[in-house]
Amino acid sequence: MNTQSDSQNELNRVLEKIQEIVEKSADGDYIYRGEPEEHQEHPYHGKVSSSLYRSLLTDSIMEEGIEEYRKIIESNIANMEKGTLESAKEYLYEPGSETISDFEILARLQHYGGKTNLIDFTTDYLIALFFACDGSHHKDGRVILQKGESEDYQSETPSEAIKRVESQKSVLLRSPTGFINPDVVVVIPKELKLSVLNYLEKYHDISTKKIYKDVHGFIKWLGRYFDPTLEFGKGVICQNRAGLENNRQEKLKWYEKAYEHFTEALRLKSDFIEVYIHRGVVFRDVDQFDPALKDFNVAIEAAPEFPNAYNERGRCYAKMGDTEKALNDFNIAIDLDSEKADFYNNRGITYKDIGEIDLAIQNYNKAIDLDSEFPEAYNNLGVVYDEKGEHDKAIDYYSKAIALRSYYANAYNNRGKAYRDKGDAVHAIFDFSVVILLKPDDATTYYYRGETLLRMERWKEARADLKKSSDRGVDIIALFHNDHQSVEDFEQKNDLQLPEDIAAMLRQQ
Repeated sequence: MNTQSDSQNELNRVLEKIQEIVEKSADGDYIYRGEPEEHQEHPYHGKVSSSLYRSLLTDSIMEEGIEEYRKIIESNIANMEKGTLESAKEYLYEPGSETISDFEILARLQHYGGKTNLIDFTTDYLIALFFACDGSHHKDGRVILQKGESEDYQSETPSEAIKRVESQKSVLLRSPTGFINPDVVVVIPKELKLSVLNYLEKYHDISTKKIYKDVHGFIKWLGRYFDPTLEFGKGVICQNRAGLENNRQEKLKWYEKAYEHFTEALRLKSDFIEVYIHRGVVFRDVDQFDPALKDFNVAIEAAPEFPNAYNERGRCYAKMGDTEKALNDFNIAIDLDSEKADFYNNRGITYKDIGEIDLAIQNYNKAIDLDSEFPEAYNNLGVVYDEKGEHDKAIDYYSKAIALRSYYANAYNNRGKAYRDKGDAVHAIFDFSVVILLKPDDATTYYYRGETLLRMERWKEARADLKKSSDRGVDIIALFHNDHQSVEDFEQKNDLQLPEDIAAMLRQQ
């Protein structure tokens, strides 16, 4: 496992990008602007433009080229700016009241999201870096370094009456053309954006809450918070719904819906760590291990102190059969939070898989100590004792699991097998029948019930169950010979004689 080195490598990449900005701005008095993606005004890719300029670019202008329309665009910018200022003064001020400068009016309009010919810059390259990474996470961002003074544009600092000015260290540029050509551009790769945002918040206290420090910023933050959170909530509902489905097609349908909601949540908020974990679980549960690991790794790189990311990645490694990496992740999760019963339960499962039965039992018991109402841990203890041949003890643990979760099909199935193995066919058949009610598509359970019915010499019912299991694709011969050496061995152990047609169904060819 290279979790720490991977995290350090990512931090090094962030620091290298910051160093690139510092070095490129060392030879001049620059101001900075961050853009989450380059505005694609054809044919002048790369320019830095105002919102008013961009709103004037119609499809026909974009197709034919901007140069021949340049004077018209500049004239429209001037006329619209003049009309905006006149209307703003008429709208905002009573006759005789104190007025403010034209620039200040435009600055306030810009602040509230209005379309103006102003272009936002900042004196702090880290703040520009934040804006370069805060959005459009599927595209590269860029930090623009611009000389503070030029014949091509005017620059001015808005008044502190706009509260956001202080937190953003704002400078506003104004060009008659509606755009400026950047002096220097530093590209921020899309895959680095999340790490940059995490670095800025952790080491420089630069985040959405800090940058937009006023009521309008809070509204902006609120929208960014609620929209992805709602998508996340919808995804969790669909994910849980999938977990309740016994029909595989229905299960996959709900997983697909969960994936769509989680992906949309990440589009809206790419640093939503819990979403990466939940989407990784969806991938893992449908055996798409590579994208699952990718999501878990993103979560761990962004939040290395978040224990559940290690826990879920450990479960992924366990499902892949990589028990060494699984145990390593469970150990990290437990080191980070030693009070989570689920972490011990998962580690117990992995210990059992590698034959460390005593360690498995210790972990299951620890899980129950932490959460006495943890049905999976009781069921897993039952499995261990069942395999040790202690069927009564196993049945007791299965029964505790069922008491905590009355629809726990796996525990009923396991208890049915334990009853069967200790010779209690009546209780075994009851438990298998409950499983069939809970999971009617589980064809394997028909085999187990049918095999148990054979022990009671209920031939007609046994024959029907075995046939139903076989017709649904279960290899009943393999299952039968997994438990019994031969048909004759089964007959001898149970002191009975199978009907010839049933014996033929179970006999190896």
